[in-house]
Amino acid sequence: MKMKSKTVYGLIIYFLLISFNLINLWQNLALAQNPMPIPKVIVIDPGHGGENQGAKHPSHIGKYEKDYTLLIAKLLEEKLLKKGFVVWMTRQSDRMVSLQERVQFANEKNADLMVSIHLNSSKNPGPKGHEFYALSEEHIDDSIIRLHIFLENQTQIIKSLINQAPQNKDEEKAIEAVLRLKHNVSVKQSETLAQVLSNSFLNIKTIPSKGVKKKDFTVLMGALMPVVVCEVGFINHPKEGIYITSTDGMEKIANQIKNGVETFLKTISK
Repeated sequence: MKMKSKTVYGLIIYFLLISFNLINLWQNLALAQNPMPIPKVIVIDPGHGGENQGAKHPSHIGKYEKDYTLLIAKLLEEKLLKKGFVVWMTRQSDRMVSLQERVQFANEKNADLMVSIHLNSSKNPGPKGHEFYALSEEHIDDSIIRLHIFLENQTQIIKSLINQAPQNKDEEKAIEAVLRLKHNVSVKQSETLAQVLSNSFLNIKTIPSKGVKKKDFTVLMGALMPVVVCEVGFINHPKEGIYITSTDGMEKIANQIKNGVETFLKTISK
């Protein structure tokens, strides 16, 4: 009976993977016959919000990181919509949204990627530059645990991923294996997205690069799509803080994130 169960489990995984390949084949055939591609879904996450204000602007009285992340996010949203993307925002106003809710929101929207926008800050003014964070490999198991919590009683999300809901324990195990595979691919692609975004920001000459780093930030965990935290510059740097919160600075930041998103999606589609 134990051997039979393993055989059934293996067959279910096999047929699920085949169904994934058939869906991809059908989509490719549809694209070949129809010049209108399926629009990619982008989730923009303006960091902080509500009582979670983030870093305080040293010279703009009463203004905080949360205000500028939302302004940059709205600029980015407008640019991506003009390019034909489907765009969702984790918040559209000054309200509190938990980190877990942000990731779950992106999963529910079946997003192709998520960018979380932040402004950096240091204990003492001095550090400057942009940096981009992807999930570190040593925290993949913790991230999968978080994903399982998200997916509890979320049959609709599972159905959207594999076009069916689990009917028994063997199917549940098989689906878990497929989700783990999708999750691990997303983690690897997150590193690529972070590097592409970092390269894109090199076009903003006034903000130096601090490169790509890996962390276990909560907003990076449990995602079924590539996700990156964008620290676009230091809000408490005497010059950089003023520039990244200026009209020109925020416009350029939003534009380079948009360019990075486009470049990344072209890269992974090759």
